[in-house]
Amino acid sequence: APADEMFAPFAHPIVWLMAGAAVIGAAVERTRLDRKIAAACLPRRPQSLWLTLGRVAGITCLLSGVRPGASTAAMMVPVAREATGPLGRRSEATGLLAVGAMASVGGLLTPIGAPSNLIAIAAIAQYGTTDLPFLHWCLMALPVVALLWLASLLWLRLRLGADAGRRVHGDLKLPGNAVLPTTAALHLADTRPFAWGMDRGQAAALFVAIAAMLLWLAPGVLATQVPAGVVALLGAAMLFVLPAAPRRAGGVALRRSVLSWPEAAQIDWGEILLLGGGLALGHQMVATGLSHWLGDLTVRALSVNGVWGLTWLVTALALAITQVARNTVTAAVLCPLAVVAAQQIGVSAVAPCVATAMATSLAFCMPLSSDANAVVFAAGSIEAREMARSGLAGMVFGFLVVPPLAIAMGSLLALV
Repeated sequence: APADEMFAPFAHPIVWLMAGAAVIGAAVERTRLDRKIAAACLPRRPQSLWLTLGRVAGITCLLSGVRPGASTAAMMVPVAREATGPLGRRSEATGLLAVGAMASVGGLLTPIGAPSNLIAIAAIAQYGTTDLPFLHWCLMALPVVALLWLASLLWLRLRLGADAGRRVHGDLKLPGNAVLPTTAALHLADTRPFAWGMDRGQAAALFVAIAAMLLWLAPGVLATQVPAGVVALLGAAMLFVLPAAPRRAGGVALRRSVLSWPEAAQIDWGEILLLGGGLALGHQMVATGLSHWLGDLTVRALSVNGVWGLTWLVTALALAITQVARNTVTAAVLCPLAVVAAQQIGVSAVAPCVATAMATSLAFCMPLSSDANAVVFAAGSIEAREMARSGLAGMVFGFLVVPPLAIAMGSLLALV
């Protein structure tokens, strides 16, 4: 293919959406807004270990929907270790495994949670016959994420055993305004409150994040539509203008914006380039006919003749491949294949493609299966066989719940 055609997907609006969202996420991290939100959700008084780790897992899951899962896992690892440290290695490993898994699961919540989600949306729009709005993705993902989090609570209860009911830091006598060591592990900076307990920079970052999210969700409700990539870039641009708390240098207060370009330049550009490369790979698979050939071969060899069979099949393939390959690459290969195969058997491509993207994020089995796994494994308390066993259980549960929920929610939203 000509170079201009080959590299055109790197300028796809989905790539700009990912870049703008990454800059907004960088502002949330720099202002420590993510830590502020996590601290507000953690218990203020001693609770059982099971409930504490359940909250930690839930917070990790929610934050990973709007910022990189690996960064969220790195932030929450000290919290889990602080909660479980006195109880031995097994309890600590349990907490870390929950953090790693929920950091991956949380990426399903929104299209910007993982590059594979955006690849699925682009494949449906480019090779299918419909668009998948931001809101509809969130609605399809919500029951899947909720069930996986509930399953993690059950897994925590069973694995912790007798330690599940032990009160975390229950022997401490804290003053009324003190925080538990689990919250202190977030290393919240002392700031001058501006509004709702946040400083000026945190308030500005929260305003931009909420405004961008509302504009991303609007096309699923309103007839008007603002391109998601434009929203992301406008939101990112606002962060270079909105003022943060002034810093002092030589006794002089210097005004500064929420985010500076050197800080924004630290985002993971490699992930954005990988997304562009994935889109280019998918486009060439379709353009050269490889996806059509593979889709026809799959449909004929396995006698797939309905949306249920196709969705189960591509989910199984995605779950197997993503344990040893990047989810972005897995989605780039399988999402166009799912769309083409759906067209060949005359069914909607939404459920198979969405299920494929969701399955690529359920990489739990090995430290190198995902960045979040690598972060928690590097903490040193988890054995590889522990991660493999718990990851296999999570993979099987994901295989059981993702296809039926993708089809059910797609039918409910009139997309299947």
